[in-house]
Amino acid sequence: MPTIQQLAAEAKSPQVPIVENLIKALGVLETAQAGFSSDYLRHEYNVAAEDPSAAVRAVNGSIISSSGREILASITLPEISSLVEVDKSIVKKYGSIEAYLNQPNRQTAYIRKILQTLDQAMIYGNDATFGVAGAFRGFHQIAKANSKVTKQCGGTTGSRTSMFCVHWSPDEIQAVIPQIVNGLLVQAELLGGGTLQAPTASESTKARELVYGANYWINAALQAGHDYGIAAITQIDSTHIPTAADIDALIDAVKGMADGMTFLYMNRTGRRYLRTLKATMFVDTSNTSFNTQIAEWNNIPVILDESISSAETDVLD
Repeated sequence: MPTIQQLAAEAKSPQVPIVENLIKALGVLETAQAGFSSDYLRHEYNVAAEDPSAAVRAVNGSIISSSGREILASITLPEISSLVEVDKSIVKKYGSIEAYLNQPNRQTAYIRKILQTLDQAMIYGNDATFGVAGAFRGFHQIAKANSKVTKQCGGTTGSRTSMFCVHWSPDEIQAVIPQIVNGLLVQAELLGGGTLQAPTASESTKARELVYGANYWINAALQAGHDYGIAAITQIDSTHIPTAADIDALIDAVKGMADGMTFLYMNRTGRRYLRTLKATMFVDTSNTSFNTQIAEWNNIPVILDESISSAETDVLD
């Protein structure tokens, strides 16, 4: 099952070098398994409502028929978008709006903001305080709705963080995007085909601006087709750190295993707490590297994500 980055590479996207560099600090986007939507901005998928049964049948015996039952679920893919407007005097220095936008630092900045916002939505969903308004449900919301918050550590509101475990699976737990068009993961379009625009600057005076513009966007959503794919430990702070048993329970909540599809997500603060936990458990006298980072927990990769806050509050509870 490919990641978003691999889908872009398969489409021979010219944005691949930018994406590869940007998502190193956005661990969710770097590792999230991804698939294409079934109908552009809408994705339909089957959810098992009732499994078929099985039984032993003797020779010449009978068996009760059972076909199971599925329901059709769907999600919409909201647009995460950025509108760029540049005064005509600045654009003229570069000759065109295309030349202005194609400066490497600018192109990177616009794509970075789109991907950072998508990563934030994957974690906090459409929460008004920590998430992205109008987005889809994120890790926090899905874990809470499915009773998969395996522990609330009781840390101080405004000074705490969370850890997540996600077991990605094809067509069930995945990021969903439309089919990549023109090789672009983040789409871009010039306003008015790159011609000068004159939007109204003041309704009272009818004064107008003279600008060139562009729109960058991506449509995406998080599909959670069953209730044991995403789990969380919340309310973690410096004096309320999960135990080793808590981390094991977090992984078990998503039926996690070392299959390359299960990941632990946390920010630098959470990773530091995990390292502190390691130090209290054992000392490896054969390891001469001091204070080494934890890369795995029972062969489950520990992934850093900068979008996870260290200032979470009780609005997420």
